[in-house]
Amino acid sequence: PPFPIPLDAVSRFNAEDGQTKRNHMKRVLLVVLILFLLLSGILALAWFVPMPLDPFHDFQVLYRADQGILCGIPLYDRAAQAEIVACDLGVSVDQVFVLPFPYPPWFALTTLPLALLPAEVAVRVWFLLNVAMLLASVWLVTDGWTPRLRLYSFIAAPLFFPILGALIVGQYVFPTILGMAMLVYALRKQNGSLVALGMALVT
Repeated sequence: PPFPIPLDAVSRFNAEDGQTKRNHMKRVLLVVLILFLLLSGILALAWFVPMPLDPFHDFQVLYRADQGILCGIPLYDRAAQAEIVACDLGVSVDQVFVLPFPYPPWFALTTLPLALLPAEVAVRVWFLLNVAMLLASVWLVTDGWTPRLRLYSFIAAPLFFPILGALIVGQYVFPTILGMAMLVYALRKQNGSLVALGMALVT
């Protein structure tokens, strides 16, 4: 006859499995709450705190492309995008130069909500999001370092000249940096979910 399994062992296994699921759900809810509070804080700062950022540097490539999508214009139709910009600025089309959108289509989808905001606010939101992604990247890469070295890294990273320049002009590089940092961290921790998310960000 098959070897009997004690009922108390089954009950203990089911209880532990249920506790694991509850702990996982709590962690997920905590992450969602933190992200919601972070995004709300970023939006509030961007809306009410003036920042010396020009929305018509590299950031305009994202912003104008997203505006075009909301108006039903194909993502890579520069001529139609130029017409919208000219109308927005009150000038003729020949006075407008629209930079081409150099990224894959799904890049525009991730930044689409920015087009719902005024350009001056949207560029501040993008700047603050990039700062948050940069600091998250540093936190992931420096896992295991001493607290003092990690603190120095948080201070030094935004001051590194290429990084500072990318932040100011609004380049779309920080999601990729975050994805690479996630991959490094996830491979160390053997976390499959983070590996998948990191690969999605660097794709």
